[in-house]
Amino acid sequence: MKKILVVVETEIIVDASCTASFDESLNQKALDVMQGMQIGIINR
Repeated sequence: MKKILVVVETEIIVDASCTASFDESLNQKALDVMQGMQIGIINR
C-alpha cells in the first residue's frame, strides 16, 4: 500500500476580540503561544 503525504499551507487567523478566558493574563499568554506558532492574531 502506497502512502502519500499532502501538506497544505493555510493561513490561520484568530480574532482576539472573539476570545476570552476567566483570567485575562491566561488569554494573553494563549494568544502569545498561538502567535509563536505562526498563527495570525488580529484585533489585539
